[in-house]
Amino acid sequence: MTKIRNLPDEISASSGLIYSDSSFYTIIDSSNQRFFPNAKRYSAKPILYKLDGQTGKITQRITISGVSNTDWEDLAADKDYIYIADTGYKKLNGDTPDDYSIGSSANKVYRISKQAIRDAGADAEVSVAVDKVINLNINGRPDYRSSTKDGDTDWDFEALSVKEDSLILFSKQWKNNSKAQSFSHTDTLNEALDSSSSTLAVQKDKAFALKSGYMVTGAEYDQANDVMFLVGYIAETLHYEFNVASPIPVPQRAYLSVITSYSKNPKVATYDLGAELTTSQSKLKSGQWKPVDKTIGYEVEGICVTDDGEVYITNETTDREDGKLGVYYKSYVPATLHRINFR
Repeated sequence: MTKIRNLPDEISASSGLIYSDSSFYTIIDSSNQRFFPNAKRYSAKPILYKLDGQTGKITQRITISGVSNTDWEDLAADKDYIYIADTGYKKLNGDTPDDYSIGSSANKVYRISKQAIRDAGADAEVSVAVDKVINLNINGRPDYRSSTKDGDTDWDFEALSVKEDSLILFSKQWKNNSKAQSFSHTDTLNEALDSSSSTLAVQKDKAFALKSGYMVTGAEYDQANDVMFLVGYIAETLHYEFNVASPIPVPQRAYLSVITSYSKNPKVATYDLGAELTTSQSKLKSGQWKPVDKTIGYEVEGICVTDDGEVYITNETTDREDGKLGVYYKSYVPATLHRINFR
């Protein structure tokens, strides 16, 4: 695995990644502004970011008009379209435990025409209208208000892939993270989008055992080889956010699963990326940051496969503070683009 570059602060909450038309694209989820609470320009806007795969720099911002970013969690693409999953349980921000409760969920996927992106040109900032808003009717999913805190739900959809004429969602499984639970729909995309409501009825599909017990946060389906790639992380410890009394999970290890023969006789192989992904931590006074040696896993959320079979992943910025007896341990992992070569 090779680190490409750290990502710009604007996309510190990179939550999805695709490779399309020889370019990389990413999005951010609703947590982005938590890293920079005083910088409104880093709030979760409905923007598709085009990236330089060599430098990690943003080369174009594509505003998707006609939609909002409630909690964009993943990207997927087929021959003609890009799909944005607005399917996460948005977490509110603030200085009290209640502010980390579940806020809202859009239950939508936005379809964007690749041709419309090409037609928009190469300016640094362009706007493209959403092609279709796909409403998701997820069988069994409770109202988001029934989950009162982060990590109290198995209905937080953070991974999306497209397989032929179907969308496949994976739940993050905060509670039951020993398996990767996929959700699919019986009607094809074309059938659903031809209807007046543009609604997909989504239900539980396959479940794959994850021996590492990690939470799935990104997916990519390789159509040519019938392989599903999943990424995610496991929270091994509880830390305390600054000014927040309730402990929350801290990502400690990152994982990648490769599911071969996905459509027929799936076999799962899982790789521990934690040894590759390191950062730093130090004992300092509250409010200070300084790197020293200590390993901590990345909050990996984006994955894509290029035309030549190389796998790329992105992780969100991870920043945590643990307060105990007046001594604060602060850790910081920048958002990063990595490359993995399986071929």
